[in-house]
Amino acid sequence: MPALFLIVIAWHSDVHAQPDTDKHHDCLNKPHQAQVFLSDNKKSAYHWLEKKQRNIYGEDAKPLTLEELISNLEKRPPRMDRGDVRGMLCETAGDIVLPTRYESIGPYLSLKRASDLIRAGLAKTGDVAPDVLLGTLPIKETNAETHKRGKEYVILTNHQILNTIYSLTLIANRTAFFIPAEETGAIAAISTNSDTVKSRLEKNPELLTSYHKSIVAFSNKTPHPILETTDILETFILSTQIDGMHRFIVGHEYAHILLDHVSRTKRNFDIPTAKGGSESISMLGYDWSQEIAADLTSLSLMQLSAMEDRDKNEELALLGHALFTYSAVLYLVLTDALSSEVNRCTIGKTGSYSNTPEAIRKSIVDDVIDQLSRGNSLKLSEQHATVLACRASSSHPPQWLRAEILIRTIDQAFEEGGVSEALEVKIARSIIINAYELERLRLEAVQEAVASP
Repeated sequence: MPALFLIVIAWHSDVHAQPDTDKHHDCLNKPHQAQVFLSDNKKSAYHWLEKKQRNIYGEDAKPLTLEELISNLEKRPPRMDRGDVRGMLCETAGDIVLPTRYESIGPYLSLKRASDLIRAGLAKTGDVAPDVLLGTLPIKETNAETHKRGKEYVILTNHQILNTIYSLTLIANRTAFFIPAEETGAIAAISTNSDTVKSRLEKNPELLTSYHKSIVAFSNKTPHPILETTDILETFILSTQIDGMHRFIVGHEYAHILLDHVSRTKRNFDIPTAKGGSESISMLGYDWSQEIAADLTSLSLMQLSAMEDRDKNEELALLGHALFTYSAVLYLVLTDALSSEVNRCTIGKTGSYSNTPEAIRKSIVDDVIDQLSRGNSLKLSEQHATVLACRASSSHPPQWLRAEILIRTIDQAFEEGGVSEALEVKIARSIIINAYELERLRLEAVQEAVASP
């Protein structure tokens, strides 16, 4: 693949128009009904979740209420990637039912939208979607898990993951795109060569700095750098990717239920509480074959859910489809970096993408795909298990391994569709290459800093 691609996209004036800042200026003056919480039903798993959240976060750690969130948004200037969120919340405030008093509204509404779209996609096939509840908890070692309580399934997502992935994705995009905001057209330079990416970072060192700070903040559970899009094209690209990632996260957990993986043994996660103790929460346990099967099924659920809501602008259709589809891979690439930083493995970065030689990575992926195609239970060779170290005994395959399997599947689909060489597809794929390179350069900088006297 050449080191540089150029694409010029003509934008129509009605695409992603700026929100009307005056339309809902009197929002707070409107009477709102009292907020309803699903946790008030003592028979619901949300009642159980609220108790867990209260113990973990503490009595005084409640997130913003819906009216407080609207009030804050009213006081802030419009943001290109936020759209008319203020207006949407104002218009629907009386209809929004929140799960618990301790649930962050933004992440919950994002995940619920993804869940609703997945369910709508399943309905098109005649399949019955399982009853699923949604919530967040500070599960440091993982991104999302499913807890079964009675007959209900609760998809629990790491409460930091959505904001962190937002920032990391925007930074990865900026290593590839040069977008002049003052231009009426948008020119994107796509670099997929380590030298050109490194050059881009040298000219904009804040990119690597922000990337590192976001990863460390995720590991330390501290606030991460707040980044915002600055251009219409950048906003379109990021929003498409994030939308796909949300559906992949939720779709993966739906897939486990649909594939009847729920009878597996349970794993317990101990989460520190505000008062110094811990809350033990059981999650459904899966093996590597099931995790990979859930990834592939989630990819199918993403496509089902996207059949009717893709961008109607013909000039953006293929670019949007490619960004959306490859977002599942990008998510796994970025969370591989997070997995290394939270030190899931006691010996640190061993077995990560950056620390595993390319020939060995290919050998591991080929071996896993071959075993899966034969219907065999996955069993790593002694050589591969040694390379992956403690990651070999983890309940989840390394994120980079899952990403490499998905990207081969997606590449094949675009090749069969006759568009694998299309510029839009190459753009979406190049961001993944850059994300890998970004993490390699980050680790290199960290090692140099440690080695410096």
